[in-house]
Amino acid sequence: MKKFNIAFIATGLSLLCFFAKAQGQNEQDKVYNFVSMETPPSFPGGIAKFYDFLGKNIKYPEAALQNKTQGNVFLSFVVEKDGSLTDIKVEKGLGNGTDEEAVRVLKLSKKWNPGQIEQKPVRTKYNIPIRFTLNNSSSLPSKPGKDIATMIIKAFSSGAPLIMINKVQSNMNNVLELSPNKVNNIQFLQAAQATKELGEKGKNGAVVITTAQ
Repeated sequence: MKKFNIAFIATGLSLLCFFAKAQGQNEQDKVYNFVSMETPPSFPGGIAKFYDFLGKNIKYPEAALQNKTQGNVFLSFVVEKDGSLTDIKVEKGLGNGTDEEAVRVLKLSKKWNPGQIEQKPVRTKYNIPIRFTLNNSSSLPSKPGKDIATMIIKAFSSGAPLIMINKVQSNMNNVLELSPNKVNNIQFLQAAQATKELGEKGKNGAVVITTAQ
């Protein structure tokens, strides 16, 4: 009986160790949503630098030019703990080669600053629209945040999105007063995700902006 008890205890301890190890591995592999993070991932130099990188590297597909294709390609990707981008997916495409071009350029991106929880890097899912347009004109007033406001208008041409700046509901006038150098992160959410994360007020989509305090 003693031998049986010892064997039973040893087996139980082995199972506990196995499950503890498995749980630890699951925690390491967990992918977090940026919305709930105090320190979301960011492109080195800020979101303005990221869109500058996109502008310099995107080549308008020939088929898109011929068909005058314009609009947003919505993508998602995971920012890994080392800042590399993986699992790049087209969530809502535009066609005529724009989807493939958006993915191609994202794969060229330098490593990001990873998202952090309790000052430790974690895997984070990030969503972003890449705008393909044949007309870059804008009638917005010349103010510090004009480029950011233009980017928002292009991303949400079908309706006015909810704008959140440092977790406070804001408007386009607040965006125009923003200094690009102080913007740490801009996140674009499609209507479904915005409604899920922010409630009914996000039914037209949302723009979540984080600045240096």
